[in-house]
Amino acid sequence: MTVREIEKPDMSFTEDLWWQKRREALWQQYCEFQYDGVRKSKLKVLEKYFFTGELESPKDHGRGSPGFLGSRIDTFPLRKPEGWDYVIYTFGGYDRLNLEMKQLLENKVLASLTNRGWTLEEELALWDHFLPERYQTIIKSPVFAKRQQSFLEGELHIDVVVMHYSVRVENILDGLAGSSPKYIYRPGYLLSAIEEITPEDISSIKYLDKNLQNLMKLCFRSHDSALPEFKYPIDNFIREFKQNMETLRFDPIVKAIWEDVKREHS
Repeated sequence: MTVREIEKPDMSFTEDLWWQKRREALWQQYCEFQYDGVRKSKLKVLEKYFFTGELESPKDHGRGSPGFLGSRIDTFPLRKPEGWDYVIYTFGGYDRLNLEMKQLLENKVLASLTNRGWTLEEELALWDHFLPERYQTIIKSPVFAKRQQSFLEGELHIDVVVMHYSVRVENILDGLAGSSPKYIYRPGYLLSAIEEITPEDISSIKYLDKNLQNLMKLCFRSHDSALPEFKYPIDNFIREFKQNMETLRFDPIVKAIWEDVKREHS
């Protein structure tokens, strides 16, 4: 099969002075939290990529490591599907452990990127570009990687999904400003993952039952501490979650956990 070449998207916006000023502030933030201690010569290469999307000598700057692809998407200047597709096509397929897609999903797509300067709209766009509407264990990249001449694949475990929702929904209810609210805009994805949970998952996957139970308990917590702009979305999330816990077909062991939580808060 012939792989369609994906050309670098239009990056002329990087020449805009207002964009450069905002990007410079974000770069300082990355230097403080992500690149502290990095050698000056390497930092210069990373800075050029951060501002232009051009990476000199990729093999000398992490190419082949599982986290390389996710880092390139995180710091690519264009936070849109055409930018991410270009990164997948250009930098994907070099990880011999075949963990790059898995790490991208867990550490970037599902993770909170608010402290990295991503807006809610950008985070949701990244989510929708890489994740299907319903949970699937194996996720394919949206485009081919030139190196492999094929799609990248990554495994996304149910416990990782439940954990991310459990932690972040709790952060939102606690009013933590640095935590992404994207999860409360995608309740259907969470519910579709819970539908796949089996008794074997509960007994064999460490902390899955505790994170699931905690997530359910959050539905009965007060919303008073949530930031004002998230009180309406979190209300909608919790209402939809509760309604679907009553109507969707879950394994009896999941239903039992839900009924126990309801009794505890009745």
